[in-house]
Amino acid sequence: ATRRRLHKGLPQGSPLSPLLSNLYLDHLDEALVSENLRLVRYADDFLILCKHQEQAEEALELTADVLAALRLTLNQAKTRIIDFERGFRFLGVQFVRSLVLQCRYPETTASDVDKNLPQTVPATQLEHVANTSASPDIPATPGALALALQEALAEQPDELPAANITETAAPNEREPSSANEPHLQTLYITEHGCVLGKQSERFIVRREGQVIQEIPALKVDQIMIFGNSQITTQAMQFCLLEKIPIVLLSGKGRYFGVVDSMDTDPVLLHRDQFACAADDEFCLRIAKAIVQGKLANMRLILRRYARKREAEPLRQADTAMRGYSGTIDQASTLDQLRGYEGAVSKFYFQGLRSLLTPDWGFDKRVRQPPTDPVNSLLSYGYTLLFYNVYSLARARGINAHVGFLHPLRAGHPALISDLMEEFRALVVDALVLNLILNKRLTPTDFLMPEKPGAPCLLSDSARKQFIHAFEQKMNATVTHPLTGLQLDYRRCIDQQVQLMAAVIRGRRERYQAMVLR
Repeated sequence: ATRRRLHKGLPQGSPLSPLLSNLYLDHLDEALVSENLRLVRYADDFLILCKHQEQAEEALELTADVLAALRLTLNQAKTRIIDFERGFRFLGVQFVRSLVLQCRYPETTASDVDKNLPQTVPATQLEHVANTSASPDIPATPGALALALQEALAEQPDELPAANITETAAPNEREPSSANEPHLQTLYITEHGCVLGKQSERFIVRREGQVIQEIPALKVDQIMIFGNSQITTQAMQFCLLEKIPIVLLSGKGRYFGVVDSMDTDPVLLHRDQFACAADDEFCLRIAKAIVQGKLANMRLILRRYARKREAEPLRQADTAMRGYSGTIDQASTLDQLRGYEGAVSKFYFQGLRSLLTPDWGFDKRVRQPPTDPVNSLLSYGYTLLFYNVYSLARARGINAHVGFLHPLRAGHPALISDLMEEFRALVVDALVLNLILNKRLTPTDFLMPEKPGAPCLLSDSARKQFIHAFEQKMNATVTHPLTGLQLDYRRCIDQQVQLMAAVIRGRRERYQAMVLR
């Protein structure tokens, strides 16, 4: 009798191997997807995309457990946690930051290099190597990744297209760069009757049963829903798990509420924050820095427009506001400081009024309700800015409701009002003036109030145009005065949020507002 030895499995390279992998690893796919993990798999090679290190470590542990139940193990030589900043190769494609590069050169490991090295090198060869490596005329041989990057960069144009020259109060801003992903990417649902759902790894927007837009869920950091639109339970659950805030507003921009998960991780920071809020001296010190920053940036807007025109009212307003700088430092109570802030803002808006023609009907800042187109734009812009600051602060673990300048009251995120003060003029006021003075919006784009005290409202087209312009503004880059880094406005806000958290924790001595020059 002849005995035959039975072998398990299939040889590598067999055409049945990928098919068998798909069948055998189906349990792994389901386990990862059920945990809302983003999986990319080809046969037995796979990636799991995570937002942060902790999630990646948990995903790695889960994967190992599921594979162990299948009597499989991870290949430790090919398994690692890595980010897009450092880059990685998957299925012959190199991913580096926002670049996706087809690799023409094989990936070389340290063990591959060791195999190809001779065991001994003659002394004459060593001397030759030493001499040539010291020569400045011989460039180092680039690696595969360097060559790939050079090829990609060589395809880019030498110069960017010239931008249209328009009147703006922020000449130091740079247009958004395609090389940098926007920070805090926002999904706006502005049309009535839309339903936001989630299918696989994408958000799906439908109207009357028809799909009108699909967005990769990985690219959404916050959602703003305006008017009579809906969100499915599946999409809402995903947002809660991924800590994506959902802001609900009326079609005209009035705030209703925010759907957000209750995160208890930063409880120690919250404890320190409450302790700081109970310290009157600490609150006054932080509040003075915030108001001084707001004052400086409002004066910056006035001076920039005053340089371009004969505008005596602008210079008069700037002079009056300058006199308050020392007065603010001398404030002994928060109420006194808030009074000075109100007086400064009054002079500021009087100056801005001189830039506008009478048909805009702007006389002074009116908040609730806005009675003219300019106030309507300002209020709408401040609302968008407010919830951008809210999302950034929440991501850093700060309690949005415990502020230092604005008083604590039920339902009011006081710290968000604090943090946005220094950005009101730089972002919203500058944007509103740009849209008006460059005639991108006119008074005919608004629904004027039919009776005294009624609100002035943006038309649907004006609202969409403003949101688009607001996103462009937030993605424009400036030099952050405290770090010297070229950052877009959202990243600038994030820097200020982190600074505030460091001051609360006692790791930084004082808070410095972001003031542009």
